[in-house]
Amino acid sequence: MERENQFVGQSLAFLDAVERTSRAAALQRPVLVIGERGTGKELIAERLHRLSPRWGEPLITMNCAALPETLIEAELFGHEAGAFTGATRSRAGRFEEADKGTLFLDELGTLSMGAQERLLRAVEYGEITRIGSSRPVRVDVRIVAATNEDLPGKAERGEFRADLLDRPVELPDGVRIRGFEPADTDALLALNAASFAAHPEQGAMDAEGFAERCAEPWFDPAGLLIAVDSSSGDDGGTEGAMLGFHWTKVHDRDHGEVYVVGVSPASRGLGLGRLLTLAGLHHLHERGVREVLLYVESDNAPAINIYRDKLGFTHAQSDTHVMYRR
Repeated sequence: MERENQFVGQSLAFLDAVERTSRAAALQRPVLVIGERGTGKELIAERLHRLSPRWGEPLITMNCAALPETLIEAELFGHEAGAFTGATRSRAGRFEEADKGTLFLDELGTLSMGAQERLLRAVEYGEITRIGSSRPVRVDVRIVAATNEDLPGKAERGEFRADLLDRPVELPDGVRIRGFEPADTDALLALNAASFAAHPEQGAMDAEGFAERCAEPWFDPAGLLIAVDSSSGDDGGTEGAMLGFHWTKVHDRDHGEVYVVGVSPASRGLGLGRLLTLAGLHHLHERGVREVLLYVESDNAPAINIYRDKLGFTHAQSDTHVMYRR
């Protein structure tokens, strides 16, 4: 007999949460429900499923804290026969069981980093790979997760993948990021020259070279993101110096590129490179891009640290020196 849960109570805060849930149900996006134990997170997950277009498909629930770390990945993603001791036959995981429906992951913050990496691929590409197999399996699953932990705080400590948290880019006070405008050209060329003084191939770009790139079919002013000092003026609305930029590319329907990220030498050490990269990744995601490529010098340790260790890029074997993808 299927269990049926009902909301009972008149808390205005909870009723507001229920209303927000109803509005979010139709969105085909992952949802993270945050709240203390006993506050009804599973009820919210069920409502998200029942009011969504997936209501007639499975709702699969899994408590990530209920299984040991050694078994959690096999339970989520399935396994092939012989993949580990005791795996006498192949078994589908929770993702395959939830295909076309909803997967509710309770206690998300307890997942191991290895499981988080697999989960990220499922979120971004809609595919999973069973333990012991090299063949990806396509799945159509909406993920609803719940936690009572401070996941952004865990991400800052390196205990949770920041790229699993789809949240707006939080800028420092006095910094604004916007799209390129023609009046920015001179300042951008000057900043580019200063930022890439040790890399003359990029740093030597002049007005003619910039104009040639702007004439390319892929150029999009909205995809050339400019960070400016917005602290000037009494009302904070007057812009000051340009602090950095992130030039993105969209190659085709599925592929984009972190083309160039430059930060003024005077603004280094403020985390602007990471913030500009994140803003560009959000822009590419909004354009529908599924995979983002970038090229970086193999001896550029600070950049590699940002891209690989903080933003989740992985080394692309097709170019063993400088190419990363996310």
